[in-house]
Amino acid sequence: PPVPPVPPVPPLPGHDRLPGPKAAGAAGSPEAGAAAAVAGPSANVVHLEVDRRFYQEKSEKLSTENDQLRDELYLMKAMMRKMEEKLEDYQLSLRHTEVDGAALSSPMSPR
Repeated sequence: PPVPPVPPVPPLPGHDRLPGPKAAGAAGSPEAGAAAAVAGPSANVVHLEVDRRFYQEKSEKLSTENDQLRDELYLMKAMMRKMEEKLEDYQLSLRHTEVDGAALSSPMSPR
């Protein structure tokens, strides 16, 4: 089946306020524009570092959760196999009981 398209990702909260090239020119004075240009890259680096840490922690958390779910799935499958084996044993036992019951109720059976 075809894979549905991925919806666009909305900007992270606070990223719409990051200084950019337009912010430097909008300040009015050349000194303010120069100060914003100097502060802008370092502020962006700080924001990127915050994002990196956030997504690193999120990745580690999801990886741990994935491992736990995989272990749980393995245990559930093992339990399911045991239950299926027990069910097969009960079904076989029931068939034998039906055969024995039919043999006892038959007029031809030796008593």
